[in-house]
Amino acid sequence: MRVTPKQLIFLVVFTFLGGYILFKMYANQSAQYAEEMILKGLDPDEHTLLRKLVDDFKSINSIWLIIVLGIYTLSNLFRAWRWKQALEPMGYKVSTSNSYFTLMLGYFANLGFPRIGEAARPASLAKYENIEFEKVFGTVVTERVVDVIGLLTVILFSLLFEYEALIRLFSGSDFIGSKLSVFTENPLIIIGVLILLPIITYFIISRPIVKNSKIYFKVLGIIKGFWQGIISIRGLNNPWLYVFYSLGIWICYYLMTYLCFFAYEPTSHLGPGEGLLTFLFGTLGMVFPSQGGMGTYHFAVGQALQAYDVSSTDAFSFANIIFFSIQIMCNVFFGILALIVLPLTNKGNTRNVKT
Repeated sequence: MRVTPKQLIFLVVFTFLGGYILFKMYANQSAQYAEEMILKGLDPDEHTLLRKLVDDFKSINSIWLIIVLGIYTLSNLFRAWRWKQALEPMGYKVSTSNSYFTLMLGYFANLGFPRIGEAARPASLAKYENIEFEKVFGTVVTERVVDVIGLLTVILFSLLFEYEALIRLFSGSDFIGSKLSVFTENPLIIIGVLILLPIITYFIISRPIVKNSKIYFKVLGIIKGFWQGIISIRGLNNPWLYVFYSLGIWICYYLMTYLCFFAYEPTSHLGPGEGLLTFLFGTLGMVFPSQGGMGTYHFAVGQALQAYDVSSTDAFSFANIIFFSIQIMCNVFFGILALIVLPLTNKGNTRNVKT
């Protein structure tokens, strides 16, 4: 797949930003940990953050980690089955093996070049299943629409069940805290904002100068594409099965964070609600287009855990445990396996070839 100069600039910029965030986090946590060691009367040169990270990885409860990796594999199978189903109305029967391994190939590609997996995996499936790329890519677009709905649902549940934790988290800043206190102490203001916001938005977008702008048409096109992605699900042979797979994917994602708490002693006391907020923040950190969420995932998860009085260094260790176990080791292993398996299992494949 050819890389354009624009994509190359995109890669360099976001790789630098992700790496810089991770480096700064490590530097800050290292300095803080050194201060803690001095207060405890220990030698900071001997008891370093790097050594703590190594010891934390050694202390992981391997049983819980294996369960988490198993759930991650199940989430990818749900996604592979859902992808297969999305292609059926167009008359294409694809193998689960190809659907799964091209998905993992896309994740593997994302580790080297952010978001390139969104094109690499449909291109690979189109190649091995003899399907037009545009048709396969269209199903991926629909997936992204459904994933946005999933993310919005997680945000809604977090607001419902972890509202106090969110307030604690954001009230750490004096400026933000002072602004939030106005809303938390006056619930009627929240209701008023929710009522007035759509009215104000309507009056703004109804102005001719806005309706004739490029931004307006761009946003309108995104909204139309979003809606088309939603209604396209109705054309499936079994729409509810598609919904079931989608729910399964997001439940697995949540369980991966929550159950990983039990693999690491400093987070083993946290419950389902804490897992929900940590999962939300981690997901938002993954949205940032760096390699596998490098840096931004660590920062977001760390912020969420500190809302529950987990120390910043322990939160940093937890973020690294998930990041390296799933994003790096698991995706690299299955990505390399996909590079080996796909050519071998598709020799002479004539599936979906029009005769």
